[in-house]
Amino acid sequence: MSRVLILLFLIFFSTQFLDEGKAWGQCGSCTIIFSGDGNPIPNRNVQNNDVVCIAGNRTNNVNLQSASGVQVCIAEGVVFSGNFQNIQANTIIRNFGQFGTSGTPRNLTIGGASGLFLNEGIYFGNFTSNNGANLTNRGSITGNVTLNSGGNPSFVNSGTQTGALTINAGTVTNDGKLVLSSVALNSGGTLINSGSLSVSGNFAVNGTLNNSGILSVSGNFNGNGGSTITNSGILGVVGDFNVNTTINSSSGTVSIGGNLTVNGGGTLNSGNTTVDGNTTNNGQINLNGQLAIRGNLTNNGGGIIRGGSASQCNGLIVEGPNLTNWGSIGSGGSPINVNRVPDTGNNLSSNASVGQCTCSPKPVFTSGFEVILVYNCPGTYTWSPPEGLTQYEVLVVGGGGSGGNTSTNNENKAGGGGGAGAVIAQTFTIPGAGLPSGQTYNVVVGAGGNSNGTNASQRNGSLSRFSNGSTTLTANGGGAGGRSNGQNGQNGTTGLSGSGGGGAGAQSNGNSGTGGNGRTTGGDGLSNGNSANQYGGGGGGASGGANGNNGSSNGRGGDGGAGVSVTIGFTATYGGGGGGGAGATNSIGIPGVGGGGTGGNGTTRAGNGLPNTGAGGGGAGGSGSTSRKGGNGGSGVVIIRYELLRILPVEFLSFAVTYEPSSRSAILAWSTAKEWENDRFEIERAINNVRNWEKIGEVKGQGYSDSPVSYSFEDIRLPASGGNVFYRLKQIDLNTEFTYSDTRAIVVEPLSGTTQWKVYPNPSTGNSIHLELRDFGNYQDEQIQVRVISSTGQDDLILEERPQDLSLRLKDILQSKPSGVYTLEVAWGTHREYHKLILKR
Repeated sequence: MSRVLILLFLIFFSTQFLDEGKAWGQCGSCTIIFSGDGNPIPNRNVQNNDVVCIAGNRTNNVNLQSASGVQVCIAEGVVFSGNFQNIQANTIIRNFGQFGTSGTPRNLTIGGASGLFLNEGIYFGNFTSNNGANLTNRGSITGNVTLNSGGNPSFVNSGTQTGALTINAGTVTNDGKLVLSSVALNSGGTLINSGSLSVSGNFAVNGTLNNSGILSVSGNFNGNGGSTITNSGILGVVGDFNVNTTINSSSGTVSIGGNLTVNGGGTLNSGNTTVDGNTTNNGQINLNGQLAIRGNLTNNGGGIIRGGSASQCNGLIVEGPNLTNWGSIGSGGSPINVNRVPDTGNNLSSNASVGQCTCSPKPVFTSGFEVILVYNCPGTYTWSPPEGLTQYEVLVVGGGGSGGNTSTNNENKAGGGGGAGAVIAQTFTIPGAGLPSGQTYNVVVGAGGNSNGTNASQRNGSLSRFSNGSTTLTANGGGAGGRSNGQNGQNGTTGLSGSGGGGAGAQSNGNSGTGGNGRTTGGDGLSNGNSANQYGGGGGGASGGANGNNGSSNGRGGDGGAGVSVTIGFTATYGGGGGGGAGATNSIGIPGVGGGGTGGNGTTRAGNGLPNTGAGGGGAGGSGSTSRKGGNGGSGVVIIRYELLRILPVEFLSFAVTYEPSSRSAILAWSTAKEWENDRFEIERAINNVRNWEKIGEVKGQGYSDSPVSYSFEDIRLPASGGNVFYRLKQIDLNTEFTYSDTRAIVVEPLSGTTQWKVYPNPSTGNSIHLELRDFGNYQDEQIQVRVISSTGQDDLILEERPQDLSLRLKDILQSKPSGVYTLEVAWGTHREYHKLILKR
């Protein structure tokens, strides 16, 4: 009787308590298991130091009872849409499945320095760290993250977070992808970005920011006093950029879509920086490369602009009409090149020279993964597109023609405005796997016409060109404006196909001069026999723009034709309109207004065409016995835009599966030529059909690689019944998007024997053991009971609902067993089998 009672107790003990040690993949051994919405196994409250496993889909909450030292694990493949209640400060939560849903996001707060939320799966909800609790994300978070003061918390992200980020204390380290609706980097907080970080609103920095990756801000960027900002990567700001502290970007690139303001006490150590709007400096700008300002520059009293590095060309380019200097440009520091002298205020200091650095193409990142290459200096270049690129856009603008001069015996006649260069834009789409490696494309940037040129070819704008081998885009230069040569003013030069013709110079014979023809024509010069009222015609605009106007007898030179608005990543006017013709030969005459350079008159100098727009130069006005020079044409530009997301994330070089009969295993081997944002490969298998796939393992990806990478995986759990075994790779990006590889297959022979179950290898070390159902014909989803019986009569019991879970449980039991002979009793429904197993250490 006592032996029966002991046996019943052992059975009860093994079924009720051994199950607490059940292992669920990455979760390890569990002491309490929630397999669904019911009560846990064992049915008790959570206690100190429990390992709580959520092993089945659950919508109900889980009460952690304020227990200390609790570890929680959401198993892979499980969706938990409830909340955790009564979380203690040192709780550790690991998510390998899905926590929350898009319709029911969760809020998770952990409040102690030893607390941790490790997310390797998918999390929908907000996370708040109090008193130093940490967050590690290798998966996907859709929700807000807040690190509060009261400790030194950390948020390490190598996956993707989409939402808001608030850093009141601690450090955020990102080498993955942060897609933020807003970010608050407050005093005491540190943000280190070597991956991709995009902010859809404003970004005010009050803490420490270190960017060596890609940081894009669609609103304004404010570096406030007391903050520390270092940029050695790429920083793109669509709005305004305000400097109230020291920003160290001497080795980085900054693109500003709005205005740049450096306030008193602020310092900008600038590398290559582009400002689409105006720049106001009340502090200090140290140039360590090129600062290109497409608008106006106002350097107020106390403002300093100087060279920061003597090892490179430090350039200041101001393309807007006004360069005002009441402070210092070029005093102290290293030498700098400035493209022009100030229009108002102080002259350049001793370390500044009028000139321009030799340019190279500048990458400009305006948002996330958008890349814009700007080839903005006349010359010939090559572009090597990234391998796997599937789409890119190209904008090509020819150089603008120069305005017409006057001569010393001009009899007060005026020159015409130069025509604009042609504009061509095209999108290229590459089917299939995208561009192969090693491609080299040619880029030519045309110069603007030089009004000092001795012949028409020098005064006309030069063509710009892009060629990818199969398609060539050629944007012709604009025609030069007609000169005034003392008797009859010259006609404007005809622009080639697509470009604008030059405006004619004024005539002295009572006739109108003829503007050059082109896609848009230049205006006529006009004379009514009165030498004091002879006006140049405006140059023609770019292709698709307007014709130049004729000179007018009301004292106004002809206006240049309008430019063309082209959208390529951002909207701007390229191929600016032709230069304005000259006004009357005295100060009363009104110069023509150019889409490019404004015309001159007897006292006003003709304007140049804007650089990098293909705009024509303005025509010079007559001034008695003094010659005047018309404006030079603006240089052309070639812009290439593409998105890194248009690059295929992974390009496979090979994928093969081989069967090894000696070990009865399948060897998967594959390699990639390149990787972009590759998080991992999941290995999926199907038996005897390609409809029912299951995940059997995963291999971590390289993330980013431009060189070949090899991978392998061994499937040692081939089906005992044999058959056709199919494999495929599920490649998953950091943002959880995925693609599949081709499918491979092997043929596996069945294991010999007439029993329903097979245990192998046998003998076994216990480190690798498989108990598999050979034939499912006699299995009707019953619960399976396995007893591991030693030679002394001691036994261990396994209860499982699924045959595929038995091997892992059996391995756990054998790990603690000594060498010897064991009997496995397998029972299900009305069936029972016995198998001998030899265990050798």
